[in-house]
Amino acid sequence: AESAAALTSTALKRKRDNEDENENAGPEDGSAVAQESATKLPKAAQADGAAADAASLPASVTSNPHNAHEHVDHSQLEAVAAEGAVPQAIFAEPNNDSAPSTQRPADDPAKGDNAHAAVQLPSDLSSYEPSFLIWSSEPKQLLHDQLVSHLQAAGLSQQDYRAGMRPAFVWAELIPAPGGMSYPKETYSLHCGVKNLLDTHKYAVVRKNNLYDNMKRRFPAETARCMAETFVCTDSLEGLPSYGSDDVFIFRPVDSYGGSGISVLRNPSRREIRDAIARGRDAAVRIKHKRHHDAIVLMSRYITAPLLWAGRKFHLRTYLMTTVIRGEFRTYFWDEGEVFTSARPYTAGSFDDDRLHDTHAKSTDGDLCFPRDIALGGISPAQMAVIQQNMADAMRCVSAILREHAHGYSESLYAFEVLGGDFLVRDDLSVVLMEVNDKVGYGFHTREHAVSFSARYFGWVNETVIAPIFRGTTPPEPLLAGPAVPAPPPRTWEPRKSQGRGR
Repeated sequence: AESAAALTSTALKRKRDNEDENENAGPEDGSAVAQESATKLPKAAQADGAAADAASLPASVTSNPHNAHEHVDHSQLEAVAAEGAVPQAIFAEPNNDSAPSTQRPADDPAKGDNAHAAVQLPSDLSSYEPSFLIWSSEPKQLLHDQLVSHLQAAGLSQQDYRAGMRPAFVWAELIPAPGGMSYPKETYSLHCGVKNLLDTHKYAVVRKNNLYDNMKRRFPAETARCMAETFVCTDSLEGLPSYGSDDVFIFRPVDSYGGSGISVLRNPSRREIRDAIARGRDAAVRIKHKRHHDAIVLMSRYITAPLLWAGRKFHLRTYLMTTVIRGEFRTYFWDEGEVFTSARPYTAGSFDDDRLHDTHAKSTDGDLCFPRDIALGGISPAQMAVIQQNMADAMRCVSAILREHAHGYSESLYAFEVLGGDFLVRDDLSVVLMEVNDKVGYGFHTREHAVSFSARYFGWVNETVIAPIFRGTTPPEPLLAGPAVPAPPPRTWEPRKSQGRGR
């Protein structure tokens, strides 16, 4: 399995074609497979009588060690920090005394292109144009009306791409390209003040095998609580666990999405395991054009006691924003998200019908969000509060790993990115982090939901990134914060010298 160290040493800033692969499920393919594999409660979780309902939680929830709110071992985090892996300052509130000032009053937004020349950007962005670019052509993705409004309120004007421009802000999404979806190539050399993309060092968490390896290495206790035990399959089948007749496993290729190449097996034979590995590798070859023997397939313990949403299996799509701005690393965990269910009601012990287990946008009846729609799934506000706290605890550990690997590309002064975290929920309200995605698919069933979700989403982006940078406002409290780790220098590649033949 790839390790974070290998990623750090080999990821070349300009070797960016890796990002052309669609690492995450698109809107049609759904968001993930429901597989077995801050610190503050979100505002919405505190509302709607969460405290009043807490007393009604079953004893299995309040007594289960997975769900104790203090179960994240912060002393473990601090011990790791003391060893130098995560500087202790990461747990302290950053000092913003040295942040550049915004010269334009926050309540005096420039209006339209006529004010272009009069706009004064913050001092650290003064070498850039007071303009912004938005790249997106996917009709079922986010709607950008509110993003445009927020940027215009910050004094920026929308511009079309032209060679040599230096916009203050760039928002790039996946667009159709030969062989799949890709980020616009023009963004690779476009110098800008702020861009919504981190470089490829983020693969330390957005590749499934790296995520599990790094979590287990850094936070073994939390990994045991919030991730399914996972193994990398090899041709020899060495290193796989022993198991009995009641054990169930899910096999998933790292380089795939939308449920492609997935197998769920109870007490599998060696031949069944080999067939599952071949099926996963075939999917990676078909979708990501991987060489068959290079494709990685994971074997994870399947969660056989999931919490159900109106009788169906489901997973939660959450959003983690990572920012590297003005020498500070911060993550923010949004208190809203999406719900994806299976196509058919769940039946315990039945593993042959994917419609009972796979959870995607396309298998979900309508547009479901949490915490807005939790009553539809039979989940109380108190239960949702426990679930959201457990998810935040897991993403705090992910944030600590990201801090070592979060850097912007060399052409952008500052960078941020919204990553998608997919969680399965057990019936005792503990959570299972299945994966973290960088190329997040936003699929909507109705125009009405696309409008409302996009407005709330970009409102969060505005209060977290845009307004603090360009208008000098105070951002929300981060999930994790500390000094940014400097990006490693680009690796210098030299042609291998021929050794020639001996005499």
